[in-house]
Amino acid sequence: MAAISAADVAMRHYGDMEETIPEDRRRGDMFGWEVTEVATDDPLWTAACHSFNEALLKSDEIACAMLDIEITSVEGLAALMAYAGEHVEQGFLWPQGIIDDTVDDKARDWEQWALVKAAKTMRQLSGAA
Repeated sequence: MAAISAADVAMRHYGDMEETIPEDRRRGDMFGWEVTEVATDDPLWTAACHSFNEALLKSDEIACAMLDIEITSVEGLAALMAYAGEHVEQGFLWPQGIIDDTVDDKARDWEQWALVKAAKTMRQLSGAA
């Protein structure tokens, strides 16, 4: 939850900078997974872009790591599903386009992978693996 909180703080700061720095001093921005810098931008704007981007990347990294942790109980699965639901309910987004080449080469969103993991976990816990 700390990574999400950090991303939220960085997003608010980015929004504040967007409102206070003139448009001609904030031409650079975040596109995809990179920050585009413009030499004439206000350094505070560039720093806000980097901070927000880094916070989002860290949050996504942690979210993807959650999918790699083996769940060994119904309680553990319930905790993951509750956390995922609360995350979306609060307006946050999960990583998109994740490929797990141990399964196949199809890109899926985090929510899809969480459901795949939930089904696998339930089969394992019920002995139907």
